[in-house]
Amino acid sequence: VRIKWSVAKHSGVGQAWSRAGMLGASDVLARIRPVSALVSTAMGRRWPTDRSWTESMVRSDAAIRSTGWWMKGSGALEACERPLEAPGPGACIVRVAGCGLCHTDVGFLFEGVRPRAPLPVVLGHEISGEVVAAGEGAADLLGRAVIVPAVTPCGACAACRAGQGTICSRQCMPGNDVHGGFQTHVVVPAQGLCSVDDPAALAGG
Repeated sequence: VRIKWSVAKHSGVGQAWSRAGMLGASDVLARIRPVSALVSTAMGRRWPTDRSWTESMVRSDAAIRSTGWWMKGSGALEACERPLEAPGPGACIVRVAGCGLCHTDVGFLFEGVRPRAPLPVVLGHEISGEVVAAGEGAADLLGRAVIVPAVTPCGACAACRAGQGTICSRQCMPGNDVHGGFQTHVVVPAQGLCSVDDPAALAGG
């Protein structure tokens, strides 16, 4: 599993943060490096392949275990291993091939920004991987290489029906609303998953 660098590589971003009185590029890099090293070390091992909007998205016949790192408090990442319940209707389990490290994750971990999910929570919302389990209505995605949207609107509320999914109050953001991609497997909504024709691209091939 690879952790991709997605922030602070471009000086313009760091300069913008500095002008806003926020973190400069060098500060961001200093904070990201230890996080990236920790997560890469844990997830670079070969682990066995075997929460979403509502609890109806998972069932109790669990078979897959996920290993990774979760945030237990400010600046505190801890290794975790837990069983994943089988995906319910409209949900999938994705085996993570890679997860980008975003400034949002840095904000959660170091800057006092609170994720919406209760702690501990696995961070990471820039996820790619392979669908290894699929709930009702998502069987066509099984075995597909996919990109997971950073935020998925529910598609059913008044805002979504009006074409304003960006203000959906029930939207699902991995690493914020539910456990994210700094682990070997993640449960996500099937809606919005983007299939990739070349699975090797997700593995860096």
